[in-house]
Amino acid sequence: MIADSTQNVKPMPIKSAKEKTDEAVRSIAKFQTGEIAPISTGFEWLDKHLLGGFLPSTIMTIGGLSNHGKTYLMQKIENSVIDNNTDVVLLRCNWESAVYKLLLRKITQKTDMKMSEVLFNTPHGDNLTVIKDICEQERRDGLYYYEEPVTARQFGDEVAEFLQSNMDKKVMITIDHVGLVKGREKGEIDALFEEMNKLKKNHPYVFFLPLMQLKRDLLDRVGNHPSEAPRQLDFYGSDQLFQLSDLVLTVYNPYKVGATGKYMVFSKFAYQYVDEQFIEEGGGKYNHFIPEGNYFYHMLKSRDIEDMEGFEDVWVEKLFDVRQPEEEEKNPQQVDDTLNDIL
Repeated sequence: MIADSTQNVKPMPIKSAKEKTDEAVRSIAKFQTGEIAPISTGFEWLDKHLLGGFLPSTIMTIGGLSNHGKTYLMQKIENSVIDNNTDVVLLRCNWESAVYKLLLRKITQKTDMKMSEVLFNTPHGDNLTVIKDICEQERRDGLYYYEEPVTARQFGDEVAEFLQSNMDKKVMITIDHVGLVKGREKGEIDALFEEMNKLKKNHPYVFFLPLMQLKRDLLDRVGNHPSEAPRQLDFYGSDQLFQLSDLVLTVYNPYKVGATGKYMVFSKFAYQYVDEQFIEEGGGKYNHFIPEGNYFYHMLKSRDIEDMEGFEDVWVEKLFDVRQPEEEEKNPQQVDDTLNDIL
């Protein structure tokens, strides 16, 4: 009996220019007709660097020191995407934080409460209503957790299976954070980005938002104003990360690590697009940023930026004011009743 030579034959990896050009033309036509549209990050300054928002196959990497706001920014982007796009499936590769802390952060972003207030005080009125709504949103179909860190190869295999079961959906995949990939060597981080690069080519609309820790060498430059901002060499495993990411930015709180009075020094003609409340005149030709109370977002790579002349590589956000909540006498039964009401 002659074996069927067509069985177990892999698709030819090399394709003609005509075939790929026709495929590209069809993709562009879908944008022109509105069949495919960018998915906004919720931040206008970020969307400008992404041709309007997340497009199919986008990899946007956020870097930062521990406890400097990486997860905070990721959650705000997640919230914007899933709150405004019911056709998006979200896979959270939540390798660091406990899920209840992620829920707490979302509640504090949507209410006037601090984490400690949510945990140790009974919510009332509008806050209780918002918390119940948030919990219902988090229970919705289309939200998934992938909580155990794995090797890059396992990640590729298991996420490929997940994507195969969601071929008719738009899929957002967030990773917090890639430094926890099993193996942890530089090569394993590079391998994880290579897996993301493979996965994005086999799904019609998937985009990735991985988080990455920065090296603590950054702290040695605090106060060295010409070079104190985060840069590419501050990332672990930065080779493949920078090659394969479409956009790379960092979240940085310089005041938290000892920068006082001034952060960076630059020409008075630079950063004129930044709100003047974040800039202080230094006299003469130079100004500087005010570090106290501010987050700084540094754009290190933007593959699709159209206006290089007007490239905005720094964005500043005012931190929330620190409030001292009034002590409230807690009734255990009332707390239990409220929790049951939410659940």
